[in-house]
Amino acid sequence: MITQCSTKNRKEVLEYFQEHFNVEKENFTGYELYEDKKGRIFLGTQTLPQDLRIVAPGLQIATIDKTVKPSTTLLQLIGKKITKNTIKLTQQQAIQFIQGADIELKNESVQGYVLLKYKEHPLGCGHYKDGIIKNMLPKGRKINIKFI
Repeated sequence: MITQCSTKNRKEVLEYFQEHFNVEKENFTGYELYEDKKGRIFLGTQTLPQDLRIVAPGLQIATIDKTVKPSTTLLQLIGKKITKNTIKLTQQQAIQFIQGADIELKNESVQGYVLLKYKEHPLGCGHYKDGIIKNMLPKGRKINIKFI
């Protein structure tokens, strides 16, 4: 069942994007946050039709479990606004990432979930820990490319 996001979860998600990625809360003005029983957070219109069974009230932007996990879709859409916790990949690293591989990389300036970019193009979400970026691309978005 989909409901409006609780005040606690709404605050947690919006503060996470502001603190972790430097994306201001104002970017979400004019939209409503919704949640389901699985902890998925959606960004949608401020009103939903009452006479329909809603499967997804908008774009899934995050999941809340122990922490907030941003969605690849959101990071790809707002990637140009993200100024914190981003990693620029080389051409070879970008190819490996798009293919679904984890990336070895020493970077002391980031932690946790990061936006991975090639040049200025947002590629998706990874999780950085101990010199490894764990690939968080959904299976359906991994492509066996040879060049960019």
